[in-house]
Amino acid sequence: MADPLWGKISVTQTDGPLNIPFNWYFSKAAVSRLTGRIFHTWNGRDYIYNPSTNLWSAAGSTNNTGWRENYDCCHDSDLNVIHFSPGTSGPAEWAGAIKYDLGSLTWSTEATAGVAHAAHLWDPTRKTLRNFGGWTSNEALRSRVTNPSGAWTSTSPSGPQPPLTQDGSRETCRRAVMDTRNGNMYVLADDRELYKYTASSNAWSLLSVTGTKPEAFAVLGIH
Repeated sequence: MADPLWGKISVTQTDGPLNIPFNWYFSKAAVSRLTGRIFHTWNGRDYIYNPSTNLWSAAGSTNNTGWRENYDCCHDSDLNVIHFSPGTSGPAEWAGAIKYDLGSLTWSTEATAGVAHAAHLWDPTRKTLRNFGGWTSNEALRSRVTNPSGAWTSTSPSGPQPPLTQDGSRETCRRAVMDTRNGNMYVLADDRELYKYTASSNAWSLLSVTGTKPEAFAVLGIH
């Protein structure tokens, strides 16, 4: 199998060249598990990318969260909402965990856990949201059921908690991924060591990996 090649996609938009999504460095997008569409928000403006038509368009949201950054987000295909972790720089009322309803195009607050830059991942096999890591402190793993909405609780996994003290790994939202087939998680921790969370046994483990490690500020992704 040949190595995949990166390439720029020529994309159109419906609302003018000045209103396309921008400044992704401080923000993050979520991909719908139902449609493959990408949702991105920045500076109070929300956009949806439709891969079928190769088109960015304004979402038409009923409200907005203002300037908000340094968060993680994930699509919950059970409720068809996007869950967002706590962020920074935005209005105080939107500083904690929030969600965006793709049906009603409306923002609202929800139960908060964790800090900015933390990983915020949804497990479709258990309908559970998980949060850990972050910039200001290496928060231990927490979880909550999303339907019906439950309270955040400490997961207290066995095994070594991934060390997340270096700048690259403190940006946990870009270094952690969820395997949606089984609820397992992976995180690229300090010294680019790869840790795995096994959901079935509620345990962290350090993986013995061969080959060349990713760069210090690499972003982790999963197919």
